[in-house]
Amino acid sequence: MRNPIIVLWTTPRSRSTAFERMMIERGDHTVLDEPFSARYYFSSERRSLRYDVEEPESTGGRVLERILSEAELAPVFVKDMAYHATGLLSGEFLSHFTNTFLIREPEATLTSFARKWPDFTDEEAGFSALGQAYDLTREEHGPPVVLDGDELASQ
Repeated sequence: MRNPIIVLWTTPRSRSTAFERMMIERGDHTVLDEPFSARYYFSSERRSLRYDVEEPESTGGRVLERILSEAELAPVFVKDMAYHATGLLSGEFLSHFTNTFLIREPEATLTSFARKWPDFTDEEAGFSALGQAYDLTREEHGPPVVLDGDELASQ
């Protein structure tokens, strides 16, 4: 029997790494950090030419297989940027997961992201893909859990 797979879809600089750190410290899930980034940046299916290295085992199908395989052993928590799944996002794709969302005020995320990565693209900002993943999840399963990164940080 497959264990649950919880995915926290987010945009860059939304305090998602802190949330991921909390999940690691819980110790009751296998935690995967941005597994679809390899597909987005390094696979034959890449959407970005930011890096010129190719990792043949990083296609969307292979990444999904690895996540599903991990779920055979233990519950899985995945933190990933929704834009990393651009081109994969569909009701069928998202049906493998319990999809949750972490948001943050766009001005804060974009300002922080620009300091770290000044040449980011609109797609890498991630808001369009996050909205698409949210809409697909809502259509298929009803309103998903949405967390506010600033609210979590203030607790």
